Amino acid sequence: MSSQEGREYVVETSNGALMTIVQGEQPALGVGQRVLVLYGNPARVIVDPRHPQPVASE
Repeated sequence: MSSQEGREYVVETSNGALMTIVQGEQPALGVGQRVLVLYGNPARVIVDPRHPQPVASE
């Protein structure tokens, strides 16, 4: 067994259900960022490429 740093994400689905997924620290996801949940063993969340994030202005 090995250990690594991770993050726990709480994801609200389009129908309002909440789910939690724990995965490695990279890539880090932001609050309110649209994601896709990839079901499998283990489940993963990734940035939804259909909803690009706005570029922060300086």
